Amino acid sequence: MKRFGIFALCALLAIGFLFVIGCGTPAETEKESSLILPSIIKNPMPADCFDDLSLPKEKRAFPDIVSPRFIDTINVLASYYDPDALEADKSLGKEYKRISGEGKDSYKGVFQVYTAYGVSAHYLIPRDGNIYETVDPENIAYHAGKSQMPDGRINVNKFSIGIALVYSKDESPTEEQYKACAALCQMLKTKYPIKNIVLHSEIATPAGRKSDPWNLDKDKLLKLIGPL
Repeated sequence: MKRFGIFALCALLAIGFLFVIGCGTPAETEKESSLILPSIIKNPMPADCFDDLSLPKEKRAFPDIVSPRFIDTINVLASYYDPDALEADKSLGKEYKRISGEGKDSYKGVFQVYTAYGVSAHYLIPRDGNIYETVDPENIAYHAGKSQMPDGRINVNKFSIGIALVYSKDESPTEEQYKACAALCQMLKTKYPIKNIVLHSEIATPAGRKSDPWNLDKDKLLKLIGPL
């Protein structure tokens, strides 16, 4: 009888061990997806995206040097190149010439648009999933505009990092963009106490002022990023 009890105990321990191996620990089951962060190209600002190279240097990136600053939010937005609209906008006070050979998904074109309107994002991710850092994340960039968080905080630019995906309203993000954005967010989480991943349309005020990033599946992006 005693021997039977020992055998039974050993059997239970073995079953428990196999169960743990098969199911994994809670930490393992909640582990972030394994993503490869593409090389980040810093300060690309190609000269041929500007028709007037006499523009003052500060007119090209629009960073406010406010370092150090508290950062707990990532704002995901979308931008694209529309040279026809840019050429037709007389409110800009100068003419912007079309960049030869660049379509609506051109990150060079987006640079030109940002320059024209005095806005910026810390990172640009074109359709191929490359990552371009245009403003040091320690500095403020102008990507959120008039904005408010669900917790009531306003001026989201002050405490956030802006990631702009390059695609137009009639498109959706590519898989490369989803993965690159998620990997970038994972990296930023290791450097800053990120607690919020928001979409531009969710924080722009008044409600309905912005609709981007268009056709983006936020649940899919958050699943790739993992727990905050």
